Amino acid sequence: LHQAGEPHGKAALKFLEEKGCRVLLGQKANLAPDGRATTTTDGQDIQADLTVQAMGFKPNTGFLSQGPLASALDDGLKIQVNDRLQVMAGGRLQENIFALGDCNDLPCWKTGGQAMAQADYMANALLGKMKGKTPRPFKAPDNVMIVSVGRDRGVFHTPGGGLKTGFLPVMLKSKREAAVPMGANMMRSMIGIPKA
Repeated sequence: LHQAGEPHGKAALKFLEEKGCRVLLGQKANLAPDGRATTTTDGQDIQADLTVQAMGFKPNTGFLSQGPLASALDDGLKIQVNDRLQVMAGGRLQENIFALGDCNDLPCWKTGGQAMAQADYMANALLGKMKGKTPRPFKAPDNVMIVSVGRDRGVFHTPGGGLKTGFLPVMLKSKREAAVPMGANMMRSMIGIPKA
């Protein structure tokens, strides 16, 4: 839950530990073929009923480092873009090259919802460009994250950065999965936050 922030991660960790889960952070594991045994980088041998692999991500952009767009990569290997998702290479606009999703350096969460919003924007922007129109700047939707940590508990990052825990996130997630994509304003109304 690194994107949602420390309070959200702590709430999920507390619940998992209350349920008897042993959570190891900052460790790499060599999982045995049966999926029940592992050895961590600090040498711990662990037998488990269930092993859940959770990891960070790096964009798969290394292939660009040797080509004409090498200067478009930042230090984290993300592709630098402007507010219209157009690639910026060496400080120069690449007018007809766009980068969407996890690979760009747009300052928003790297989630499926954000990638879908960027794809929708891009489709409309390209249609507009074909008609000679300049696309408006991309505006990232509010960040919303709902994580289930059991059948009846969850962590919910509300629009605006609030934290909700307990049964409410589980209820919202079940409604969200039934009505994807749910807009941020609908979520706000469900939890009593005024519309933006």
